[in-house]
Order: sequence, then structure tokens, then C-alpha cells
Amino acid sequence: MAIICGVLFACDIALWNTSIMLSKASISTLLANLAPVWVGIGALFFMKEKPTRIFWIGTVIAISGVTVIIGVSQVLEAHLNLGNALAIFASMFYGAYLLTVRKGRVTLDTFSFTAISMISSTIVLGIICLFSSTPLWGFSNSSWLALIALGLIPQLFGWLAINQALGHIKPTIASVSLLSQSVFTAIFSIPVLGEMLAVQEIAGAVIVLTGIYLVNKRK
Repeated sequence: MAIICGVLFACDIALWNTSIMLSKASISTLLANLAPVWVGIGALFFMKEKPTRIFWIGTVIAISGVTVIIGVSQVLEAHLNLGNALAIFASMFYGAYLLTVRKGRVTLDTFSFTAISMISSTIVLGIICLFSSTPLWGFSNSSWLALIALGLIPQLFGWLAINQALGHIKPTIASVSLLSQSVFTAIFSIPVLGEMLAVQEIAGAVIVLTGIYLVNKRK
């Protein structure tokens, strides 16, 4: 299961990173955030866990919040192209990953599962790079530092946290909760990029958090 998860994650990364080069990064990000929809459908048909009505309501609200953060006008003006299609397929692989992790974490601890899945995803991505003639070296020092930071912080520590959480909560809840990354992206842009939050971004963040709260709240 960990190896399969690595393959699914590699496909997700390859498709999404390609999509943002062929379309607007904001639109690709929104489409990649459709993962909760696929997780809900997958849980219904393959895990016999029928998502509740409040899950679908919370999902719609949270995705609407992401749309507001990105900009409703950008979404309405967007046209379906190859980049957008790749982002949708990426969200499917992302959703499949979240569903499969739940199965894999039954018999493996977080560190073992993450190590095995990351090794398999690295091998698959390496093969994809070789077949697509994508360069793997010759970058500037600043690029290498950025790649190392990406590998350690969001990939290693981020996915350790996600895999740990998926051993204790349902994939449906996790998939919607992970939409909070759009909120934190907006927040981190203040100190990192020096960008202040616009009113629409603040409103979108509130909407996203409302959807996440609805999915996570207890009766």
C-alpha cells in the first residue's frame, strides 16, 4: 500500500507541476483542490463509508472559499485547456492517495509508511524526468536551496503530519481540512512575499475555515 501511495503521489506531483506551466497557477491550484470530491466518491464506492450530508455541504463551502481567495472573476474567465485538465487528473490522484493511505496506515507506522512511499514516488518521478528529458542538475545555488527547503519542510514534515493524521481520522475529513493550505498560503505571503491580504482573501479564508469546521464538528 505504501508503494502504491508513492506512485499515486508521484503522478499527482507530475501532473500538477505540469499543469501550472500550461495554465494559470491559480486556476490549476483551484482544480487540484477538488480532491475532497473524489475522496467522497471513492469512500462511497470503494470503502463503504457513506459521506454524510454535512461533509458535502462543508466541501462545497470550503471549495467556494478557495474560489473567493483565488478570485471569482479569474475562475469565470478561465477556459478548459490541457493545463486545467491535467490539474483535474492531479486532484484525482491526490484523492486516491488520501484514500489509500488509510489502508496502508493500518499495518505500518507513520515513519515507515512515509519512507517507503517517498522512495517509490522518487523513483517514479525520476523515471518520468528521464522519459520527458527533464533536467535534474545545472541549477543555480538559490534554486538548490529552494529545492532543499521544499523537500524538507512541506514534503518531509508536511507529509509526515498528514500521514500521521490519516491513521486516526477519515480521509473525507482530512481532504476537506487540507483545503486550509490555501488560507495559510495567503497568510505566509505576508512575511515571505510582502503581500498584504485583500478583503476578498480574508473573506475567502473565513469561508474555507467555516466549511472545515462544519466537516469536523461533533454533534
